[in-house]
Amino acid sequence: MQLAYIITPRSHLAICKQIIWTRIAGASAVPPIGWRKLGFEPTYFGSDHFSAICDCMCFPRWHGTDKEGTLFAEFFSRLNSSGLFGDVATAQAFLDYYLSFDWTETGDYTIAEVWVPVVQAIK
Repeated sequence: MQLAYIITPRSHLAICKQIIWTRIAGASAVPPIGWRKLGFEPTYFGSDHFSAICDCMCFPRWHGTDKEGTLFAEFFSRLNSSGLFGDVATAQAFLDYYLSFDWTETGDYTIAEVWVPVVQAIK
């Protein structure tokens, strides 16, 4: 189980910080009460943090992909509104495909479930 802050720039003046909770998919750790699952992320975070999704479909800075931007189009179309996969099987299929290329980041990958607190409006 891990708790982390995700810092997402919303404008040049403000920063949004969001707490997430993660576990290895299928692990017995129980999510906090009142949290909802966003999806599944092929990652490694035991000693470092890395996102294969981010590496080739969101911010391809370090390794890059094909110039046409079509190499991962099938998997890109399967990302949910949170930029994650909706099930473990799709996340694993993406990871297998990603790792089939010689330019990708190697590491001790796993599929993680990503959770966020449910925010309720104050009336």
